[in-house]
Amino acid sequence: MADSRKTESKASNPVVLARRWVSALNARDASAFETLLAPDFTYAGMARTPPEFGVSWDRETFVSKVVRGAGVMAKPVVMTIVSEIEAGERAVLEAEGHGVRTDGGVYANVYCLMFWTRDGRVTAVRDYCCTATAFAHFERLTDEPSAAQGRG
Repeated sequence: MADSRKTESKASNPVVLARRWVSALNARDASAFETLLAPDFTYAGMARTPPEFGVSWDRETFVSKVVRGAGVMAKPVVMTIVSEIEAGERAVLEAEGHGVRTDGGVYANVYCLMFWTRDGRVTAVRDYCCTATAFAHFERLTDEPSAAQGRG
């Protein structure tokens, strides 16, 4: 018989939770986010330039933007984890993202994602990416950089 403490421990491991977050993002799965994200979850896009990319969203806004935002892409961005680090209740993932715009252009970016967890749920994510790449991508899709807040 499996030790339930080990399973519980593994299920609440910050890196495991971070991987589940990436899987939910890749699938644009609102129901997976519902069980994974803490009620007080916050998402922060840590960009400084352009300022429109520096976002701070609560759980509901994040899920809405991720699930709806996929519509601006012919093939929504899918992240692949390159490396991961665990530190206490935190995890850091290095990831690469790849998608195809509605005009056929390729969107490829790199990310550093910092995760905070508590009680087996993700409480916060800070998203660092190449904003020059993101801006060039969204500039081709719209005349308004604020559309980037849907983040492919």
